Amino acid sequence: MNKLVIIGNGFDLGHNLPTQFKNFIESNEKYLQKYKIFKGENWNNIEENYKNLVIDIMKNREYVDVSEILESIISEFGFDKYGEIAYLHLESKEFLSEVNKVQELVELLTNFEKNFIKYLRKNCNQKFFKNITPRERIKDILKESRLIINFNYTDVVEKVYSIRDIIHIHGHINDNNIAIGTDALDELMESMMDTRYPTEIPCKDKYAFQEKMLYYEEDEDGNLYEKENLRRLFNEIESSIEENESKLFTLIDKKNKDALYSRNNVKRILDKERFDEVIILGHSLGEADMSVFSRINKTAYVTCYYYEGATKEDINRMKHNLDVLKLNYDLVPNGLLYK
Repeated sequence: MNKLVIIGNGFDLGHNLPTQFKNFIESNEKYLQKYKIFKGENWNNIEENYKNLVIDIMKNREYVDVSEILESIISEFGFDKYGEIAYLHLESKEFLSEVNKVQELVELLTNFEKNFIKYLRKNCNQKFFKNITPRERIKDILKESRLIINFNYTDVVEKVYSIRDIIHIHGHINDNNIAIGTDALDELMESMMDTRYPTEIPCKDKYAFQEKMLYYEEDEDGNLYEKENLRRLFNEIESSIEENESKLFTLIDKKNKDALYSRNNVKRILDKERFDEVIILGHSLGEADMSVFSRINKTAYVTCYYYEGATKEDINRMKHNLDVLKLNYDLVPNGLLYK
């Protein structure tokens, strides 16, 4: 039987490792203040809270019309005696506020990763594993597996169960970098710029004609030509704003776990492989990892072991996500696994 095993943080917790984000935060008083923006309602939902913070920033962006900015510059600076706009070019400030806010979040989350891996190395190292007794049922599950995908950073599977052939999808305790972040936020990458040069003003009234003539000049034969100086400045403004927006999108992608090579490699494997059975050990099926679970073939039977002390809300959320994935599944409390 072709069997896939997926391991989440509940697996480490079941082996009494203090690997929750909450454990890390409470290990040092300064972390409570330093990372308080990520807390939300639950310290252990940091990835989801980070995502919501980014979404709020992006949803509150104001629409930018390049023509309106150009007309504002003309209104403020006017034209000189040569017909040029008396304007000293300054870099656009559009979207810079959003760039700065997202950059602060990305830098803070990166710092969180570095401190968290230090915490794990100190509190989940070899001396702790000596006191962990392998669970027989888990040992059987792991040894019968065709593939093990581990969302954790620790090496409980390697040290306690002596299994080496596993994939740490988001990094490992010995790596310099681990991945804490979210799934791709492509829906936020929609441009908020109107870059249309005013060439289609209907001129149905005097005001519309006057607006069009701001951008065009008429020759002796009545033909209209774009004013080169306005087109040049329009392009300059457009380019500067696009640069800021591009910086913003790049920053958001910086904590995109779907860009990881290891994660994409897992997706390629899941796209090719067909499993008869999938066993999920301690993964909460959070939104940040749904793009990976969506690659599991729909013919597989899924047994999802969850923390027996989970709230009804948590269980219903897991059910909802499994239903969205259209998987044939059974949710089972994990108590017997760790006896």
